[in-house]
Amino acid sequence: MLSRFPPCQPGGRLVQVAHLHQGVGALIDMLWPRAPTAPWYIDYAMGVTWLAIAGAAIVTYLIRAFAFRVALPKALPRGVARYLDALPAAIIAALAGPAVFVPDGALTRGPEVAAAVAVVGIVAWRRNLLAGVLAGVVVVALLRLILPA
Repeated sequence: MLSRFPPCQPGGRLVQVAHLHQGVGALIDMLWPRAPTAPWYIDYAMGVTWLAIAGAAIVTYLIRAFAFRVALPKALPRGVARYLDALPAAIIAALAGPAVFVPDGALTRGPEVAAAVAVVGIVAWRRNLLAGVLAGVVVVALLRLILPA
């Protein structure tokens, strides 16, 4: 039945993927040898996971570094630099704001609002986004311990 399906015929896409998989398996066997009695999935899962993470990190870094190196001049104009400095806080606010203040279409009164106020206050005072996010996490954790569910 499957032999009539074009990707399963010799030279078909699934056959090519199977050969690629065998090659990747041989590479992993060379890099991460396993005990003959160990199940096949023990070392493969760890190796493939780290290989995928490292590959994704390298590709992401190269794409971003190349774009910055080619597209940007040596010194950014002051307005562009200020915009790029404010971008992380704006993105976090845009993502977290609706989830904090209006989850499921109703206003919230839980510790999340107090944490959001703490984050905004710390970031405005210290100009440090990491300190603000850490303060928000601490406020939510403490209020969840103190307040009844």
